[in-house]
Amino acid sequence: MKVGDLVRRKYSAYTDIRGWDDLKQDPKAVGIVIEESRGACKVLLSSPHNQIRTFLKDSLEVIVW
Repeated sequence: MKVGDLVRRKYSAYTDIRGWDDLKQDPKAVGIVIEESRGACKVLLSSPHNQIRTFLKDSLEVIVW
């Protein structure tokens, strides 16, 4: 995962989606990685407010074109 990748949040039966309730958007929403560090990424989400959120890399998946 690197800056500029298109990502979405992974979903499993054990995923805690309370964070998405706060965002008031679909858990399948996509975003662009704008900053990457050891275990986390800052993601600019495609939402009406263009929110920036930080996620663990393990909780994101890269969307392949």
